Amino acid sequence: MIKPSVKILVGGADAKARPQYYVAAGADIVFRGDVDPAALVEHDWSEPRIVEDYRLPFTALSRPAFHKLGDVARYIDSHDGPVPEGVSTPVGFIYFTRGCPRECDFCESRRTKFEALPLDDAIEMLKHYRDNGIRTLNFSDDNLLLLKRDYIIALFRTLREMGFAWEFPNGLEIGRFMRGEELDSELVGHLFQNTRDPTTGHHVGAYRVFVPVETFDHRAGYKKLKPVETQNRIIGEILKSGIPEINFGVVLGRSADDHTFQNIKNGYDCIKSMVKTYAGVDARYSVFHLIPISLFRSMKTNFSADEFPEGWNFYFPIYDGDHFSAMELFDRRVEVIQSIDPSIDVIMKTGMYAYS
Repeated sequence: MIKPSVKILVGGADAKARPQYYVAAGADIVFRGDVDPAALVEHDWSEPRIVEDYRLPFTALSRPAFHKLGDVARYIDSHDGPVPEGVSTPVGFIYFTRGCPRECDFCESRRTKFEALPLDDAIEMLKHYRDNGIRTLNFSDDNLLLLKRDYIIALFRTLREMGFAWEFPNGLEIGRFMRGEELDSELVGHLFQNTRDPTTGHHVGAYRVFVPVETFDHRAGYKKLKPVETQNRIIGEILKSGIPEINFGVVLGRSADDHTFQNIKNGYDCIKSMVKTYAGVDARYSVFHLIPISLFRSMKTNFSADEFPEGWNFYFPIYDGDHFSAMELFDRRVEVIQSIDPSIDVIMKTGMYAYS
C-alpha cells in the first residue's frame, strides 16, 4: 500500500458483476448499486467491505456538483466520439429516468424499476446544467420513451428554449413512436428536429442518435421490437427530421447461423438505401457481440474477465456459438461489416470513431 490514508471506493457495472475482484485488488469499499452515504459513515475502514444493492433517491441526483470537476470546459466529447461541427461544448451527461422493465436478455438494466423525475425537478436540473456552462447533453436514460407523451413534449420544448444540443447514445425504443397503427410524427419532431442559432451558429436540437435494431430475424424474442417494415418507417421519419448523425446496432447472439449474417446484410442494405436519400446524414452500421452479462452472466466462456479482460467487449466474442466457434463468429462479423460499413473495421483497428 503506497498511501494508506487514501481510501479506494469502487462502483459500476463491472464491480456489480465481480466485487471480490476489486476487494482483492485493494478497494476499501465496493458498491454493487448506488453509493450509500450511510455506508461511508458507518464503515470503520479496517476491513474491505462489499455494499449490496442500494438505490439513492432519484431527486438527490438532480443537481450534480459541477464545481468539484475543476475545468468543466474540458468535457468536449461524447462517448461516441467527437461532436459534429456547430455543436458547442462542454458536454454533460444527464438522465431524467432510470431503470427499464423490458426483457432484453443482453442488457444489464433489464427488468429494473422504472423511475422518472417529476417534471419540475427535471426542468430545475436543466437550469442547473445551463447555469454551470453545459451547452450539450448526452441522455443516459435506459428507456427515455417510457415517459408519458406530455412530459416528453414539455421537456424537449424546454431544452430548445434553453438552447441545448443533445444526443441519444444509449439508444431509444423507437417502437414507442407508434400509437397503434399511427406514427407519432409530432413526437419524433420534438426529439430530433434541429436548427442553428442565427446569432451564435450554435446547433440547437438533436445531432446524433443510436437506433438499436437488435436483430433482423429473431424479433419475436424481444417484445419491444416492431416488425422490420414498421421499424424502417420510423427510421425514415427520424431521417426526415434532418438529424446529422445516426448509428444503428445489431446484437449477434450465440444462435447466429448463415441465415443470420445474410439477414443482417440484407436488413442493413435496406436501411443504408434509405439513409442515402437524405443528404447530409452520416451513418454507422454496427454489429455487436454479446458481453456475458444479465441472463448471459452464467454462460460458458472461453476466457474469464480476469484472464482476458480486454476481450470482454462488444467487438469480440469470448464464447463459442451454437453453429460457429468464437473466431468464426468474429471473422463472419468482420466480413459482413466490411461489406456494409468499412469504417467500423477502421474503428476496431484504430480506436477512433467514424461515420460513413
